[in-house]
Amino acid sequence: MQKIKILFIFTILLSTFSYGKADRFDTPIVPKGLYFIPKGDDLYIVDTLIKEGLPLKRTDCCLIKLAYGTPKEGWIRVTKPITIKELLIKIGDKKREKTRKVFFYSSDTVYDFSLYFSKLISTTPIDVYRWYKRLAKYKEANIIASVYHLPYKISTKKALYYMISRSEKIFKTIAQKYGVKYPSKEFKKYLIIASIIQKESWIDEEMPKISAVIHNRLKLGMRLQMDATLNYGRFSHTVVTPQRIRSDRSRYNTYKYKGLPPEPLGSVTPKALEAAFNPSRADYIYFVQNIYGKHTFSSSYKEHLANICQIKTKRAKIRLYKRFLTMKGGYIKIVSKDKNHNSSARLLSMSEDINETTSFDNCSLSISYIFSNSSTTCEMVYPIESNSQISFDTESKPK
Repeated sequence: MQKIKILFIFTILLSTFSYGKADRFDTPIVPKGLYFIPKGDDLYIVDTLIKEGLPLKRTDCCLIKLAYGTPKEGWIRVTKPITIKELLIKIGDKKREKTRKVFFYSSDTVYDFSLYFSKLISTTPIDVYRWYKRLAKYKEANIIASVYHLPYKISTKKALYYMISRSEKIFKTIAQKYGVKYPSKEFKKYLIIASIIQKESWIDEEMPKISAVIHNRLKLGMRLQMDATLNYGRFSHTVVTPQRIRSDRSRYNTYKYKGLPPEPLGSVTPKALEAAFNPSRADYIYFVQNIYGKHTFSSSYKEHLANICQIKTKRAKIRLYKRFLTMKGGYIKIVSKDKNHNSSARLLSMSEDINETTSFDNCSLSISYIFSNSSTTCEMVYPIESNSQISFDTESKPK
């Protein structure tokens, strides 16, 4: 306690030396509100709070450092006007507002987020959208897809300001890494590409390849012809049908118009944005989703058609097997063995699509059908690939 008193005497003396009077430490000039203490050094913390409108001076960082060391990251709430001295105590104190997780999911649009977030803070989707529009630089994708820790009681403006500010810090870091100014038209172009990548795949390893397809098609003057570009605004999670492709006349329809859509499609992850700036060095111009939920890439239309034919054949056979098993009441277990005879497996229900995240390319694939009401085993072999087999296995369902 004695140490704190001595430090505040020093604080007042330093203030008098710096500004000619100590009134700012004794007059309630800090307005009530909710303020975020960022992670970083003391000068960065003070600069951030100054940008939020708090009447601090840059030299106040020295006082915080001397009295408390590095402040804890988190939110502080000022319930009534207080003095600078009281504010510095709050900043140095380890107590912070209780928070909850708020998710901005990858590929979500402002429309999606407004519906979700308005329920959390008991406001309307229109209120969320209006504040987003006032604070954002682009129509979409101003907020990085991530988890945000926000206080239970927070205004729409404060929440969106925090999320957008944190996202802009990431945008500036990535833009600087690749020599692009933020904000700028050039950065917006890469943000649009990142949003397409994000819509097409959630697998980080695939993103540079999809980026290569987009860049290559743009260089060749080809239409992108991607379903993802039609998942904009309120159509974010709508299945794109042939009818939709024919009827949509907006510039987002890359089946009809060359070039990129006019605006980003939805939120992106840092990985997708990095992939937009740094595509893989490949001549891919086509890709199609395979039976494992991943994508198969190709450099020619002939190769692309062959991939589609192969995938459709596999899907048709699997649908046939699943229909057989639905009558028998069994389960599907997919087992993959690589060249070193290492295996991996997963169990599927009858209603579940095959969506394996582990790549099974160039592997031997077998599917076992498991029944719980029999102790006998019966096998029927059907080729899905040249080096694979399908076995009907009637052992009990594993736990």
